[in-house]
Amino acid sequence: MLNLIATDCLPWMQKQKDNAVNLTFFSPPYEDARTYGLGFKLKGEAWVLGVLNHCEYYGVPFFFKQWGGVNKKEAGRELCGQIYDEFPEFSQAPLPDHKTRKQLMEMYS
Repeated sequence: MLNLIATDCLPWMQKQKDNAVNLTFFSPPYEDARTYGLGFKLKGEAWVLGVLNHCEYYGVPFFFKQWGGVNKKEAGRELCGQIYDEFPEFSQAPLPDHKTRKQLMEMYS
C-alpha cells in the first residue's frame, strides 16, 4: 500500500498504475485551509470533483470514502448522488504447488 502526499503528482500517478502497488491513496496538502473552530471543512464538493475529474482523465479508479466533519455517518458517502467504490483490478499469479513452494523457501532462507 502506498500513501501519496503531493500537490502536483497526477502525471506521476498515471505512471504508477502499472506498478505492483496494491492501492494508492492521494492526499494533497490543504494549503491555506482554516482548520480550527466548529464546523470547519477541509474540502468541499468542488475540490473532490476536481480529483474525480483527474482520476477519470488518467484512467485511475476513484474511491470516495466519506465526507468529513463531526458526524461523518450523517454526512454520508454520496458525491453528486452517487457512491464511488472503484478499485484497481487485482491480478493474482497462480500459486505454486507444495514442492515448488518448499524449494523456493529453502532457496531464500
